[in-house]
Amino acid sequence: MRHSNKIVLVIVCVLAGFTCYSQNNTSPYSILGIGDIEGSYNNKYTGMGNAAIALRESATLNNSNAASLSALDDKFFIMELSLRWKGIVYQGAGLKAPYNSTADIAVKRANIGFKFNKKWGSSIGLQPFSSANYSYKSNKNIEGTGEYLAASYEGTGGVNQFYWANGVQATKHTSLGATASFLFGSLNQSETLVDNTAAEVLTTKKNVYLRNYYLNFSMQDQRQLNKKWKMLTGATFSPRTDLLAETTNQLYNSSAVLLKEDELTNGTFSLPSVFNAGLAFTKNDQYTFTINGQFQNWDELKHKGVDYKLVNSNRFSIGFQNSNKRKNYYGETFEHHMLQLGLYGGKTYLQVNGQDLYDYGFSVGFGKTLPQSGLGIYTSIEAGQRKSTSLNLLNENYLNLNFTFSYRSIWFVKKKYF
Repeated sequence: MRHSNKIVLVIVCVLAGFTCYSQNNTSPYSILGIGDIEGSYNNKYTGMGNAAIALRESATLNNSNAASLSALDDKFFIMELSLRWKGIVYQGAGLKAPYNSTADIAVKRANIGFKFNKKWGSSIGLQPFSSANYSYKSNKNIEGTGEYLAASYEGTGGVNQFYWANGVQATKHTSLGATASFLFGSLNQSETLVDNTAAEVLTTKKNVYLRNYYLNFSMQDQRQLNKKWKMLTGATFSPRTDLLAETTNQLYNSSAVLLKEDELTNGTFSLPSVFNAGLAFTKNDQYTFTINGQFQNWDELKHKGVDYKLVNSNRFSIGFQNSNKRKNYYGETFEHHMLQLGLYGGKTYLQVNGQDLYDYGFSVGFGKTLPQSGLGIYTSIEAGQRKSTSLNLLNENYLNLNFTFSYRSIWFVKKKYF
């Protein structure tokens, strides 16, 4: 046990180093809304196209559905840490190498799960909800003068999600779950204007601080169809939520001297109601086939700006898993290794210049459990595109390499050795 704890400590230190020294991907579309909303759950099931709403296991934290926590093994706790490398190549708008690509690596999720009793499982975690990072230049029309000034824009920030999820076994077949989250973060934008002589520079900095509570309700149902086949269903729902938004504006000259600062203004940014549903079939606890659908009701918010608006989005995904299970020295069944495949696609919540943006791709995953140390290592690859049918908009070709590290051990109970 001491040896495995050292392994876990090394992994945590290495991943923490990646977090400190990582670079953020430049994403032009993250200037809109609250940035790029995270589309992956960054867990063991990412290799199945994230089609995990209906899935539940005793030794894995499924953060896509809190109801699954009721399936965790009693007297055990699980810690998980997820890391993702992402590379993007952009197409369109005359972009050419080496200015058309970017890459970064960052920790995407950290959480711990455990059982309070035989029917009640719980998990606490932290993960990104959205991110913004962009940089571009353009000419800005000075209203009333007919003149144009060179302008450059830079933006960073995002919204984080700290959550507490709980799942309870309500009946023999059905579990219910709820996740209470606190969303918090900031979106920071700077606009720099340079006159035609390049002698005068004005920089406006706008910071929007966002925060509020966010709820999600979930359920799962599990039925044994016959000796070989089992059917699982799941669903989650998040109601519309208004994030509190505090905005500050500051004006600086070329010497970074503050010329003007507006008073703090209060407003809101609304998140839509979101519905997820999933269906899965497993054969002999080895083969799993699953399908998921998601709908986000952005139209109800009527949020729009110059040349863009937020529209209803959807996402569909299908996944397959082949799980090879074995028994350890004590006769306990564990997952020795697994292989996953997935497909996903759908319409994003952004409509730019009247054109919808779509996101689709495929995934492959592999995982292995080391029973003596309590460690599980899961890796997956996602390759896809975010694009529109218009030649005037940028298309993104991306590749994600995902790594999830899991550690499982006894929860407040001493192990017995024979």
